[in-house]
Amino acid sequence: FFMIFPRSSSFWGVVLALLAGLMWATNAIFVKLIPEMTAFGIAAGRMLLGFLVLLLWIMVSGRFPMVLESTRRWRFWLVLSFLISLHWLPAMEAYRTTLAANAQMFNNTTALFLLFLGPFFLKERLAVLDLGLALLTFSGMGLMMAGRGFSFDHAYLRGDFFAILASLLFSFYTIYVRRHHDKAPFYVMMFWLFGVGGLWMLVESWIFGMPLFLAPMCTASWGFLAVMAVLGTVV
Repeated sequence: FFMIFPRSSSFWGVVLALLAGLMWATNAIFVKLIPEMTAFGIAAGRMLLGFLVLLLWIMVSGRFPMVLESTRRWRFWLVLSFLISLHWLPAMEAYRTTLAANAQMFNNTTALFLLFLGPFFLKERLAVLDLGLALLTFSGMGLMMAGRGFSFDHAYLRGDFFAILASLLFSFYTIYVRRHHDKAPFYVMMFWLFGVGGLWMLVESWIFGMPLFLAPMCTASWGFLAVMAVLGTVV
């Protein structure tokens, strides 16, 4: 089997991408299994627990000097982690309130927003065909949402809008990364995003007066949160 698909083959890239997509899809499931936490609590908990897992790996593998070197660009990391925190809050709220499939699909429409924002912020060209396909996709999203009726009192519809908002905010995160390109290793970026991003979420929770918990956590919910953190770090 390994002779047929050597390590350098693009086959393994496809396999890893599919595994990442599978693990990423579990977010929509695990969030619904943690009813004791708010979106703020789940987002902050997931990021901070993931940060601890990543920190342990960095320390054991002897990669911490690279993290220390990255502190020279602390302003960049501070802004980047703030942007990712803005994305995760509506994303988690969407996972909590709408259908898992809808939340997962609408949360991954960032590329559509980048088609329209790219020409303004990244000086990228917008092709007519791309524009037509994007509008067709947005029409399909609207039809999915309209199937339940456009009532803002409907939790599912609010969740759909939260998922789309999360995607829009992630597009600004992507634009910022592109405009301020950093060649730091992936684990350095994740160190800052998970650690400082989680702290940003705690600060935002305090500013908006939103609690982290709705009820005492049971053991199973802590376990689901830990699994989310580990899978999110691996992805």
